[in-house]
Amino acid sequence: MKTIKQISVFMENRQGQLAEILEVISKEGIDLKALNVAETSDYGVLRLVASDPDKAVAALSRAGIIATTNTVAAVWVPDRPGGLCELIKTLADDGINIGFMYSVLGSEDGKAYMIMDVDDTEKLKESLVRRGDE
Repeated sequence: MKTIKQISVFMENRQGQLAEILEVISKEGIDLKALNVAETSDYGVLRLVASDPDKAVAALSRAGIIATTNTVAAVWVPDRPGGLCELIKTLADDGINIGFMYSVLGSEDGKAYMIMDVDDTEKLKESLVRRGDE
């Protein structure tokens, strides 16, 4: 497990909004590592992991787009049937609450990763060590 900065962008629920945001990031030469969009009828929340989160937030701000960062956990998941289920069951048994979760688009080491917002990253790390994943 490692902790990383995630960018959150509040978006209008309108055609082209996501393309505008991604174009701002793309023009800065920033690579996206993971992306998730959650929406309601009026707005959406774009969560993403980028190669340079601070540069991405600055570029979005210059474009008039409100973006914030927060710390999330990138957790290795066994890349096989049932691998995610086993991990989530262990975390549930250890009392770790997951606020939201999404997968990474690709990884450099060939492992599968999930981005997790948890209420206690130290407890998560302890759980993963006991499990043998750290």
